[in-house]
Amino acid sequence: MSEMVILRVSGTRREENKETIFRFLEVVRRGIISDQQQKGLRSSGESAASLSIAEKNRGAELRGSAYFQQQIKGRRPGRFPPIKSILEWIDAKGISFDGISKKSLAFVIARKIAKKGTDIFLRKSPALDVKKIVKTYEPTFRGELIKAKKIVLQTAIRGALYKSAQALRVT
Repeated sequence: MSEMVILRVSGTRREENKETIFRFLEVVRRGIISDQQQKGLRSSGESAASLSIAEKNRGAELRGSAYFQQQIKGRRPGRFPPIKSILEWIDAKGISFDGISKKSLAFVIARKIAKKGTDIFLRKSPALDVKKIVKTYEPTFRGELIKAKKIVLQTAIRGALYKSAQALRVT
């Protein structure tokens, strides 16, 4: 699966500010993994393992699997999701089934998602809340980030299903 930017912090060239930005992004990365576990969003651990921090121009960004889009917004109704992905999810979650084949179960799940959307989309299950995680940890680093002047924290939650970007300005 492709990658997406989950959070971007930019606006500085000073080396000491980059260290703060990297520490901040690492704390957010750990917060995302913790939120996944608490909300039962973790199955195989692949999305958590995909999280990485990379230096970019005048800052850094936290990147991860495009599957985070599903954990953040859910999947709206429409086309059938890939059966292969649902089969892998069934295995990773250790779901037991009686009287139905695994492939049939995957088809039933895919049909439900195609007709109604996922439980996260329907707000029946809790979603990964990246914005809340950022707001939780930002005050801890606020003083150090202010020194960098005009630091921009941007949650860039984009994907094939939804395109949204939200910016928090620290001044």
